[in-house]
Amino acid sequence: MTFGSPGILWALLALLPIMLIQLRAYFKGRKDLAVLGRHWDRDAVQMLFLVKWFFLALTFDLFVALSIFALSDITWGERPVEEDRDNLDVIVALDISRSMLADDVEPSRLSQSLAVIRSASRQLPAARFGLIVFKGDAAMLLPLTEDLNALEAVLDGVSPQLVSTPGTDLERGLAEAIDAFPAGTNAHRAILLISDGESLSGSPARAANTARSLGIPVLTIIAGTLDGSTLPAGDGSVITDDEGRPVISRAAPAVLQGIAESTLSTSVWLNDLEVVGIVVDNLLGHVERRETSGFRLVPVSRYPLFIGAALIALALSLAVRIIRWQDMF
Repeated sequence: MTFGSPGILWALLALLPIMLIQLRAYFKGRKDLAVLGRHWDRDAVQMLFLVKWFFLALTFDLFVALSIFALSDITWGERPVEEDRDNLDVIVALDISRSMLADDVEPSRLSQSLAVIRSASRQLPAARFGLIVFKGDAAMLLPLTEDLNALEAVLDGVSPQLVSTPGTDLERGLAEAIDAFPAGTNAHRAILLISDGESLSGSPARAANTARSLGIPVLTIIAGTLDGSTLPAGDGSVITDDEGRPVISRAAPAVLQGIAESTLSTSVWLNDLEVVGIVVDNLLGHVERRETSGFRLVPVSRYPLFIGAALIALALSLAVRIIRWQDMF
């Protein structure tokens, strides 16, 4: 079981104040009955009120909880989808934020990432490649093309200055890569996401959920190391914090590994000596599996089940409130 938008589950905390309001309403109702029900059987009335309050609160709370689960896009299981595809389209989403200039992967994270892209594209001459670069925003540098010379020329000009928006937004970069695939193509689609994993804004899980629903695997390359490195400043020094201490940028693998796992792909470290071979084998593996089986497996979204259950709970809540019991309410 996975959640496409796990952040929405925080809304379940809203049940706590709702339950407190329901308890307050119950005790207030008991007091009102004590005043108005002097001519009734006190014990019977109080019991009936307790039963109705309990079922009313329970069904309404279930409605809220099930609605939140539906919005979180729960998926489990997989279903086969027939497809007739050939060739391979790869969109490279490359992080060009300042942290990619760290040299814990020599000569730098960015330089080594560009070298991996060059090597992998040369080993996949029949594939089409496109290039997206991103920081706080994203930009397409090269649409899908079979011209490796064009890709080489574009890679030669990649630098952090290509995007002016500061920060790192993995969701924006991944979403731009998804949108870069042309409509109507019958090629296999894959995204190669290269970043150190430091995402300062956006929701990478949300973009990964979109890629997963479209059957687009996202192979991620983790640029950097857990020990990290300082970041070079423009004057040859290193970037420091407000207290004058050097800023250390460390790779954050969990985010990138989560993206790859949720899209049925894999992650590899940039400093792995076999990184190029792993990338090529993984991309070709997706093609071979689909050509052999004639179908691909996609996760099954279960939100309709939760929406249906939420509506049933709401209907029961209304029924408890409206239906008169023993002609007393």
